[in-house]
Amino acid sequence: MRMESIELSRSRGQALSSAATAPRERAECSPRLEERLERAADTARIRQRIRKHLQQHAQLSAQASDLMVLCVEEACSNALRHSGSGEPTHVSVELRGDEVVAVIKDHGLGFDVDGFQVEEQPDPFGSGGRGLWLIAHLMDDLELELDDGLTVRMTMRCDRSTKGAGSRP
Repeated sequence: MRMESIELSRSRGQALSSAATAPRERAECSPRLEERLERAADTARIRQRIRKHLQQHAQLSAQASDLMVLCVEEACSNALRHSGSGEPTHVSVELRGDEVVAVIKDHGLGFDVDGFQVEEQPDPFGSGGRGLWLIAHLMDDLELELDDGLTVRMTMRCDRSTKGAGSRP
């Protein structure tokens, strides 16, 4: 099966790559929080566990931590709403050096990741369609991979706690 991938960088505001790629190797890191999302009621528990995990292990400001939790929750909500899969969605948050990386993996049909345009602001009055755009603008990096479902990988640098999280360069 062909894997499609697109990687977006907040510092560039554009796609870094958009091609079939080999699976990414995971860098050494610790600690790691892993959760399973099976229904909407799980999101409150996951949100609380992520917030506690970040407080204990990441050197993020409260505002940066809130943004990470918001973006993970948005990706989880998208997986529940759009994947069409009956399988659980896997959620992980880990520290990799000076970064916090969250990965949300569903087993649904996915969508055309190459068609996602980070530059195009969605309709603010529409009934949806703002989640990935919001994540792309709040995180330092966003990668979307389509391979046996959709994987959303978002990265926030810990040094944002002193630079004002959420402010675009």
